Amino acid sequence: MATKTSLISSKKYEVFLSFRGEDTRKQFTDHLYYALNQKGIYTFRDDEQLKRGKPISPELLKAIEESIFAVVILSKNYASSSWCLEELSKIVECNKGQGLTIIPVFYHVEPTEVRKQIGNYGEAFAKHQQVFKGDMEKVKRWREALTEVASISGWDIKERHETEVIQEIVKEILKDLTQTFSIGDNELVGMDSRTKKMDLFLDIDLNDIRTIGVWGMGGIGKTTVAREVFRKIKANFDASCFIDNVREEFVKNGILHLQNLLYKNLVLDNEGNIYNYDMGVAALRKRLNSKRVLIILDDVDRLEQIEALVGNAKYQHDWLGPGSRVIVTTRDKHLLKTYGEEYIYEVDKLNYDEALDLLRQKAFKEGRIVDELMELCNELVEYSDGHPLALKVLGCFLFGRSIEEWSDTLAKLKKNPDKDILHTLRISFDGLDDNEKNIFLDIACFFKGESEYRVKKILESCGFYPEIGIQVLIEKSLIIMLGDKLWMHDLLHKLGREIVHQESPEEPGKRSRVWSCEDARHVLVTDTGTEAVQGIFFLGLIGDHEELHLRVNPFEKMKRLRLLRVDNACFPEPHRSLSNELRLLEWHRCPLISLPSSFQPSILVELNLSNSCIERLWKETTIRLEKLILINLTSCKYLKRTPDFSMVPNLERLILEDCKGLSEVHPTIGVLKRLVLLNLKGCESLKSLPRGINLKSLKTFILSGCTNLDKFPEIVGDMDHLYELYLDTTAIKELPISIKRLTGLLLLNLRHCKNLLCLPNEICSLTSLKVLDVSGCPHLEELPENLGSLEQLVELHACRTAIVKVPSFRNIKKLCFAERSSVAVAQRSWQSFICNCFLPKEEFISSQLSISFSGFNCLRSLSLSKCNLSDGAVLDDIGCLSSLQTLDLSENNFMRLPESICQLSNLRELLFFKCSRLESFPKLPLSVRYVNARNCPRLNYSHNRVILWTSTNGFTLIDGNISGNNRMIICDDFAYMFEEHCDSNFYVYFQDLIYCGKQLAMVFPCMRIPEWCSQWSFGSSIRIQLPVENSRETWIGFTLFVAFLTQENEILDGGFHLKETFCSFYTNENRPENPFVVKCFEGLKIGRNGVASIYFPQRKFAKELNKASHIAASVWTLKSDMRVNMCGIHLVFEQDVPDYCRRLVQILGKELNLRSNIKHFKQILKEECTSEDDTNPQKWRNWSSISKSSSSLQQGCRNTTDSNTTSQLRRDLHPLIPLISMLIQGSYAHNYRSAFQFPLKAIPTWFSHQSLGNMTFFDLPPNLFNEKQWVGFSLYAVLTLNSSALDSKTPPLLHIELRCYESKKSFISQFTSVPILYPVSLFHVPRVHFPEQLNRCGAVQAIFRTSTEDVEFEMCGIRIAYEQDLEDVIEMITDIALSSTDEHGLKFCFQAGRTFVKVFTSADECGPQFCYQIPFISDTYPEREYEPSLEEVFSTTQLVHKQFSRANEQLLVPSDLTPYTVVSKGTSKDSESGFTNIQIMAEVPLYASNSKKWQKRLEELLNSLFGYDVVITLILQGHSLSVLKPFNPFSRYDLCFPRKEIMDWFQDYQSSKSRTAIIKLPPNLSTDCKWLGMAVCASFTVHEHPTEFLDNLSSKISFKLLCHLSTEECCLHPAHILRFNKEKFEWLYVGGFIWLIYIPSSLLLPELNGQSCIVVEIYNECTSVITRNVGARLLYQQDVEEFRRSMNRCLTSFFDNMDLIRKFMADEYGNEHHSSGPSVTIQLPSNLYSDGDWLGLALCAYFSELEHPHTFPGSFDSETPHYASFTSDRVVIGANKCGLRLLYRHDEEEFRQTMNHCVKTSLMVDNQKSISDNIELVIEGIQKQYNDGPAATPTSMNKKEWKDPKVSTPRIKVNEFLFACIVGRWNRNGFRLDSTGWAVQAASERILIRERERDG
Repeated sequence: MATKTSLISSKKYEVFLSFRGEDTRKQFTDHLYYALNQKGIYTFRDDEQLKRGKPISPELLKAIEESIFAVVILSKNYASSSWCLEELSKIVECNKGQGLTIIPVFYHVEPTEVRKQIGNYGEAFAKHQQVFKGDMEKVKRWREALTEVASISGWDIKERHETEVIQEIVKEILKDLTQTFSIGDNELVGMDSRTKKMDLFLDIDLNDIRTIGVWGMGGIGKTTVAREVFRKIKANFDASCFIDNVREEFVKNGILHLQNLLYKNLVLDNEGNIYNYDMGVAALRKRLNSKRVLIILDDVDRLEQIEALVGNAKYQHDWLGPGSRVIVTTRDKHLLKTYGEEYIYEVDKLNYDEALDLLRQKAFKEGRIVDELMELCNELVEYSDGHPLALKVLGCFLFGRSIEEWSDTLAKLKKNPDKDILHTLRISFDGLDDNEKNIFLDIACFFKGESEYRVKKILESCGFYPEIGIQVLIEKSLIIMLGDKLWMHDLLHKLGREIVHQESPEEPGKRSRVWSCEDARHVLVTDTGTEAVQGIFFLGLIGDHEELHLRVNPFEKMKRLRLLRVDNACFPEPHRSLSNELRLLEWHRCPLISLPSSFQPSILVELNLSNSCIERLWKETTIRLEKLILINLTSCKYLKRTPDFSMVPNLERLILEDCKGLSEVHPTIGVLKRLVLLNLKGCESLKSLPRGINLKSLKTFILSGCTNLDKFPEIVGDMDHLYELYLDTTAIKELPISIKRLTGLLLLNLRHCKNLLCLPNEICSLTSLKVLDVSGCPHLEELPENLGSLEQLVELHACRTAIVKVPSFRNIKKLCFAERSSVAVAQRSWQSFICNCFLPKEEFISSQLSISFSGFNCLRSLSLSKCNLSDGAVLDDIGCLSSLQTLDLSENNFMRLPESICQLSNLRELLFFKCSRLESFPKLPLSVRYVNARNCPRLNYSHNRVILWTSTNGFTLIDGNISGNNRMIICDDFAYMFEEHCDSNFYVYFQDLIYCGKQLAMVFPCMRIPEWCSQWSFGSSIRIQLPVENSRETWIGFTLFVAFLTQENEILDGGFHLKETFCSFYTNENRPENPFVVKCFEGLKIGRNGVASIYFPQRKFAKELNKASHIAASVWTLKSDMRVNMCGIHLVFEQDVPDYCRRLVQILGKELNLRSNIKHFKQILKEECTSEDDTNPQKWRNWSSISKSSSSLQQGCRNTTDSNTTSQLRRDLHPLIPLISMLIQGSYAHNYRSAFQFPLKAIPTWFSHQSLGNMTFFDLPPNLFNEKQWVGFSLYAVLTLNSSALDSKTPPLLHIELRCYESKKSFISQFTSVPILYPVSLFHVPRVHFPEQLNRCGAVQAIFRTSTEDVEFEMCGIRIAYEQDLEDVIEMITDIALSSTDEHGLKFCFQAGRTFVKVFTSADECGPQFCYQIPFISDTYPEREYEPSLEEVFSTTQLVHKQFSRANEQLLVPSDLTPYTVVSKGTSKDSESGFTNIQIMAEVPLYASNSKKWQKRLEELLNSLFGYDVVITLILQGHSLSVLKPFNPFSRYDLCFPRKEIMDWFQDYQSSKSRTAIIKLPPNLSTDCKWLGMAVCASFTVHEHPTEFLDNLSSKISFKLLCHLSTEECCLHPAHILRFNKEKFEWLYVGGFIWLIYIPSSLLLPELNGQSCIVVEIYNECTSVITRNVGARLLYQQDVEEFRRSMNRCLTSFFDNMDLIRKFMADEYGNEHHSSGPSVTIQLPSNLYSDGDWLGLALCAYFSELEHPHTFPGSFDSETPHYASFTSDRVVIGANKCGLRLLYRHDEEEFRQTMNHCVKTSLMVDNQKSISDNIELVIEGIQKQYNDGPAATPTSMNKKEWKDPKVSTPRIKVNEFLFACIVGRWNRNGFRLDSTGWAVQAASERILIRERERDG
């Protein structure tokens, strides 16, 4: 695609002028044309280019197309010219198509007049409409062009001078042209960013006069920046001039020469000359003050140079014209300040990428850097430190040279810098005076990166003048400030050391400064030091424990020695070695016991004798060390006492850390009024401090680890500067009241003060306190009441304390109460269980932690781990913590977390590690990124695995591992899972981690470090320069890249996976830190190549980087099979985070080889060009080996009936048919019920909606009641009668309930009952029983029940019956009757009349009912010995059965009132579209007596339905989970099913790749007549965040699945696409689904000729769905039966795990242990009965008087699973709260104590002892009951009967009371409790217990 620059460069003209000749040709247009030409702008004007009189021509149109700008001069008569309008139309067309810029000029016309075509323009168009009547489209186009142009901002000349407007237009065009063609020299690397910064200083749009200084060190690029800026903006000025090398020209030719240069360039007078200074000043001022000029003065070093050329800054407005700009480049910042300049731009050095690019240009002449030289190039870039001149010089020198020459050059440069570079840099040094030179050399050799304050103190003591000297060095760009640190460019650093080196190139002992360890060792060992030596630093050359022993004293000759640093060195007569001229003495491991008395360093500034043998600093000293500001005696373990501090009155820092023997601090420490740091950490022998302290300057006081210090001294003075006080791990018992004097205290650390008893109230006076740490103070039981008044307090750490009550803190951000002290009594979970019901307003005595979170609005981190918390404790109002980010609830006792956690919209980390009783956690907010659920064995998510959820906010990681594996989760582990959507998922995830300061590690499967990495090199180490602290770009971290190879050795390293890889980090000042274990290498496999990427936030190394200019990394490994090939470091800046994350995602996508395919798949889904199923009906009908047809399906094999016999039976039944017709047709069908029963099991397919079990649904058409043809509902049921039911003398009753739902909670119900005589029953319920309210109902549900448990339901069905359906009903009845060829079939004819008469002898208030039995004799169901009286049966029928429960009403109501329907009303059985819908209610097996038997029956049914037009719908709680359509091998087929594993038919045909499978095609496939098609099965796992799914549940979100087929040559079309809806059960419980695709051979054959394989690729557009596995296989004719059976097994396997169904149902109801109301539901473990620790069930309810008795629920149902309901036989008493809980052995003692406490604190019972005895008896009864069975049930309970299942309780005449009972567990011989649960009803005088299980 052509770029804008390339398009513009091809234009012929720069400006096209469009105007009306008679209006402006000789005035405005002519002047504008001249002005444009004066500026060199090539302009087209038609009266010069085209002959007059010609119409609009191709030449003119071409001129418009070849122009960049079009200036349209809209004058009064412009619109009257059709030529002008046609021009304008073409201009607008080119503006839209070719980017032509339009500049409108309103020449004495109003823009509104042009835009709306009024006035002159309106008159002109009125004429045009007359002239162009036949071409009104042209007139319309002209109008639109005028309207569009008039809407563009332009110039209005109504009230302005024409020349002024012309100048503005020319300026604007010139500016745009300059920007358009601003293509700089290829060498100008990094120039864009620098010129943009200059643009901000210049601000040329303003009309002021401004001078801008460009400042920087030599060779940094000041002149280059100024020259580029000059080129870009000079067109905006009347005149411009660039004067190079002002400093050199001034020295060579004087100021007069410079004035002449400026005059001739700006005044354009080549003949005039300036002859003296004053003449030059006057001439320039006179000729320039009316012009807008641009002047560049390059390399200025004197003030007079600026003033002679552009005048004094104060009077510049008299010298230069308005809008003028002057740019001055210089190395001296002070020069610019002296001149008075405010705008100073400091030129930045090149960053790594820019430096490498510039080196490439010079060393490789624009070619690519060869790999062999890349590491050397990196070293060279590092050496140059972003200095452009160094890169140019060295690059040109190294061009064309060999690797060896490159290496030698670099080695030479490190010792001897390049002279050309140093010559340029030394110019600034040579301009310094001696004082400034000494300061520069001291900093370069010793103090780079040190504190400015410290260095100034040392230099000041040396007699230098650091205040002015350091400022001059900064102004001359020789040093810079980074925070409070002195810094300098590496080349200047080398310059300073090179200058010292040149003092004596051969002998370091004759140099003024010795900094190199090697040189220092040489000087010390050879004793070659001289008086020239002023400083010597000797550190780090030898090992830590190796001493350097010298024969002579090397310091005797160094009489001028000022600075000494030495480590672990011993020499003779050390007491004579120390010079009194020392300002800095740092002697680590000094062997002296004390400093010699002869050592009187009166000007000493710092004394550091760390790790020395000092016992006493000095025995005596007679002089005052006035300048001493630091004494550091760290780890001087022999030091007994401190010195007399009166001799060091100005001491600022005293460090005595880890002086184990120090027992006394000299009392004179109080005189140190300037002391800011006092560090006594680890002084274990220190027992006391001076009684009172008054250190008014002290900022940090550290007493940590002073284990024998039991008292903190009194504060006797004002110490409001003390910010940090560390008293941790001391023996302090209390704080003094005078602590209130520390009003400036920010941090108070009392951690592990095990003797601390309390905090004084005076601590509340510390109004500045931000951090308080009292963790590990086990005796601390309370906090001061007013502690919450500390508004500045942001962190409170109170772990391992006995604190119970926590005040409210308004601004607290971090709160920790983890690991409650053993002193605090752990909260009892049973106490919580009972007391939640009992006396809710009463506060019972407890030692539980009490916190009200309502005031913690700013809290971000909360830790309550190991606090023994149980359900409801503390956490009730946690949802109000809107700012909370981290919540730690690990190792607590709760079973559930509060639902209010979902309100924590900022929560990121949730930890409940080792919560052994936790069973579930609530809906989590989308903000959560990490959940630690490790070692939570009862938690559903805890299966020793890691779960990853996705959402629009990124990933949420649920770590549910139970094992001790603490391996870090690395995001590349999930890269392949989310490969289809890694761009969206990981982009958000990466950004989120980085912005939150988290570490990020992954491994990319690639060979090289990415090209955009800031710096990389071959080998296992890398080093990079860090940005300066005060730079405008803020860096927030860096990424370490490690390219590695794992390979298999001859002897395989067996411990490969167990060995670790490490990385150490270094800075230029510090030693290596503890090695970091690179976790992302732990799971590597042999033979894998890759690049590890580990992002480190800057704050991880905050302290180490304070002084560092570089950071280096070194990687090594213990894995013998792994080799590190390359390393790289990439700095990450805050503004670059989005781009950085995008690059990481691109690597993922590229290495996963996704880009081309995924893009193709997305395009297919976008087009969604799916074709309809290519069904061939003829093939379907002719496939005789499978096809069947019948209106009924018999159980087992189909009976073959002789046609003659069937005909005879039909003739015998013929007289009866009119009687049946009379009953079910006409008015009888509208008004009367009827029932038919048959002895032979059959499934009548006329019923369009059928279900396995005892309930079924049907969707209702709108306004059904208004349908005159509607006669009612037809139903059927297939039953299994057990032997007891057959032997019974009284037939069992079949109860039928019809519910028509208006909403989920509102329905119409109709009941009827009939006796059960035979297994198949047909029913008709007439419309007369339904009110007009039926029109508002959306669904009907039929529920079948029996009066006995000896009858089981197999199938049932329902259908709406219309008048036109009744003939089909009669035919169906006849077919079922004829299904038996038994000899007794003819008895039907003889019994019909007598039975028919009885129809009308039985009636109820709704009219007659008819129950007609067809008593065929069969082997299974023998003929009954009785004929029951129908009148008697119907008289005992209860039309409304009270046992239907409230819970089952909820259970049976569908959430979707429109179940899957394929049959329209009135469809006959012979219709081709007549499908039967069989509904399978997934919850039915829960209530079956034998769920395995039910499951087997389902499989048999599915197999028997093969070949029929049956649609099977799997439904759970009204949710349609899956729809299985009839399989036709000649048509396309789709099936989605809630299951994670692909069908077993594909087990041997799975692919190792998650999304792709390959089918190899046999050579004769196209001619194989047995080949039917191809089947593909893909399994998916769902990772969507449950909260996001639930929040969008009502929106019915759907997405598309794509099955893409291709061969070696092309894609197979059309692609198979399925739109899939998110379903709650699949998404939240199963967590996955499968997709079965079948494609018939007819759709594949044309494109498979000659192909060897088919590649199957699965893609989905849902970012939270992962393709887990794919199987693909060809289907042949002999495979069809097996394939269908595999589909059936897929359906039946759904019921293998009933726990998922139970959990779904329980969650639908709610799953709380406590409830506000009379009922509660809990979820039971599936293995409860086998749990030997389970004792029974505990129930509790709180009763009180009802305010509104009529609102109390009066119904109760005993068949609700896991459900307890409490009620009273007194209307005025009701249960307000109730609880239900399982009782285990380990709860026994806790439960007993809780009951005792609860009863003793109540007002209901006087005899507390007797109550306690009762409780003991209850517990004993439970134990005995469990051990001995029902015979061991207690017989008495404090003179009150214990009866099973009733318990008598005394009548209590109070307004409220607690009711509690315990249901014990019996053995298998008695009744028991298993996974189906209990239903409990409790009253004030009785408790009734029923069990669901029929075998109990």
